[in-house]
Amino acid sequence: MIRKKRKGLLLSAAMVLMLGALSACSGNNNSNSSSAASNETPSASSQASESAPAEDSGLAKGKFDPPVTISTIGCIDPTVQYKDGETIENNVHTKWAKDELGIELKYNYTTAADQCANKIRLSLSANQKLPDVMLIYDKQLLSELIDSGKLMDVTEAFNQYASEQLKSIYSQDPSYWYQVAKDGGNYGIPILSSAMASDPVLWMRTDWMEKVGMQAPTNFDELDQLLEALHKQDPKNPPLALSLKNGFVTWMADASWIFGGYGVIPTYWNKWHGDKLEYGSVQPETKEALAKLQDWFKKGYISSDAGLLDETKASELFTSEKSGIIGGPSWMGGWPIKNVLLANKPDAKVRPFPIPAGPSGKAGRQGTSPTTGALVVSKDFQHMDALMLYLNKLTEYADPAADSKYANGWAEGYDYVLKDGMGSKNIKDFPDGKIYSVYKYFLTQSDMIDPQRVLEIRKGFVDGNKPEKPLEYQYYNIATDEEKANPELSNNWYSAKVLADQKDASISNLFMGAQTETMKEKQEALIKLENETFIKIVYNQASVDEFDHFVKKWKEMGGDQITAEVNEWYASATSSK
Repeated sequence: MIRKKRKGLLLSAAMVLMLGALSACSGNNNSNSSSAASNETPSASSQASESAPAEDSGLAKGKFDPPVTISTIGCIDPTVQYKDGETIENNVHTKWAKDELGIELKYNYTTAADQCANKIRLSLSANQKLPDVMLIYDKQLLSELIDSGKLMDVTEAFNQYASEQLKSIYSQDPSYWYQVAKDGGNYGIPILSSAMASDPVLWMRTDWMEKVGMQAPTNFDELDQLLEALHKQDPKNPPLALSLKNGFVTWMADASWIFGGYGVIPTYWNKWHGDKLEYGSVQPETKEALAKLQDWFKKGYISSDAGLLDETKASELFTSEKSGIIGGPSWMGGWPIKNVLLANKPDAKVRPFPIPAGPSGKAGRQGTSPTTGALVVSKDFQHMDALMLYLNKLTEYADPAADSKYANGWAEGYDYVLKDGMGSKNIKDFPDGKIYSVYKYFLTQSDMIDPQRVLEIRKGFVDGNKPEKPLEYQYYNIATDEEKANPELSNNWYSAKVLADQKDASISNLFMGAQTETMKEKQEALIKLENETFIKIVYNQASVDEFDHFVKKWKEMGGDQITAEVNEWYASATSSK
């Protein structure tokens, strides 16, 4: 059920399986009107009666006869592979939906993923009828669809038809629904990826720390001492790898944790000092963090090219053994650390560590939302029971029971093969050397797994848990025998434990909407002003006090108006949560 209070960071649910489902078209849904009451959680008794479908219905039987058609559009992702003879319109999944559920998936049209948003907008401008459901990633398009009045408020249908398993996932965090919420209604079903998918941990060369006789830092004072020691060992190279070309909050070689140690995340909207959303980049704590970065720059702790390095280039400082510390997501243990650094230097020792506490007394890092997009529904659609049966089954089979025919995966020969009577997801065991990600064929283009589930599974192995359920075995069997014997040796598992044990350090961006009207007009100039000012300060080309002039300009150039608009959006998105 959709509760009044819930979570904020799945997106990330495609998870760091470490997978991510970030392709395809964009869209969002909207409805003419909806009351706050429709979003309220039913009482236990009323919920039970609401959720119980008629005994002769397709939902109750688990299959519709005659079949129900659900129309959609196909946004072709060129990276998605199909077996010979299969297409987005006719494949193992479309056959599954019809044979098992009595649901025919009909594609009104297919087009390249990068053309989908334009095609949908043309349909809107021509006032054409929308397909029954669409997967939308583009926030702006989602907002336009919601405002169009052509989308269904799915609140009532979700409360009535969603399985208890699906409801439990979506009731964890109210922010899951923010992207699709407006004035008490929910105009779409959010698509979630793995929790904390891009939250950074500190990846560090433990062999280098051993060489200078130091431990992993627990606070910024200890970090300063470690940076100084590493720099003395190799004065020509920066001990800390940072990417500042695309901002200070990035997906790899990230600097968000430095600001987080002062209690703020630049570019993030949050309740930094009260009940209203405020922009992180203009808070006084950001000035303190910039002063720290300037100090590190002057001491040679970060590269003189940090402002020119994108995320991949900055990570090369670490993989080429020029830097010994880098902030990045848990999946970095695979690429580029295992695939690049350890491939070239097998005896290198690298481990993930928690973010150290800053002067605020707390650790802080960017909190990545598990919300990746939304499945929106036309207000004219007549078979929400069928759509919810489809989503219920995707959820059930994504984390299957031991006796399920989906215990090994979705389809034999696609995402798993049988080897010695056991399911294998090792690409070496596939006859054609290809793994087909069947979940990419779904309407959701991602597995319907609880955003917290995979993180908890990986952490659990380090905590001593043994696999019991099929999904747990799927992750366990990926590990080497050595890692199974000593789970702490698995950077994949151990990094999940580091993240989960430090979950309170994750700071969310509470603004998840499309650009406001003033943002459309002013944001490009404001971002340019921000980046140029911050880089000048870090590079010691401007005094730290230049930050105060930046804040004044930001407010005058539209920042105050944007702040008002963001809070207006937030009030609408949270009106019934």
